[in-house]
Amino acid sequence: MTNVVKISQFTNLGAPTASDLVTGLQPGPLNANFVITGGGETGLDPVFIEASQTLLTNTRNFVVGSSQWLIALPATSNVNDVIVIDSLSNFGWQIVQQAGQQVQFFNKSTTLGVTGYVQSNTQGDSITMVCTAANTNWFCEVVTASDLVIN
Repeated sequence: MTNVVKISQFTNLGAPTASDLVTGLQPGPLNANFVITGGGETGLDPVFIEASQTLLTNTRNFVVGSSQWLIALPATSNVNDVIVIDSLSNFGWQIVQQAGQQVQFFNKSTTLGVTGYVQSNTQGDSITMVCTAANTNWFCEVVTASDLVIN
């Protein structure tokens, strides 16, 4: 199938990294790590985040590694651009904003500008954001998280 996220078990028990974006790994024990091998149901480009960086629009971002990475909203975005973030690490992620940017939830918003952020602290947390105003506003369309911090 094309553009489908396939999750398969493998026997390399290290934390998943960008080099794990491959197919054909042998099945492993039930407690093995997982590897992502596709571009997502929505056709978003997969990106592995292994250090703090700026997000790209229209991507599905898999956060891996041994720290909570700061991931900045892009300075340039268009209405209807999409960003998906999935935490594969035990440390979650923190979405940081640039001047004039804000992330909105149904009944809550982050602080406008560089002091606002959304923070995940748990493996498995996921967020899907859609740009609602070019370069500045993002709306959280889907959130799967146990304990998000919205500031």
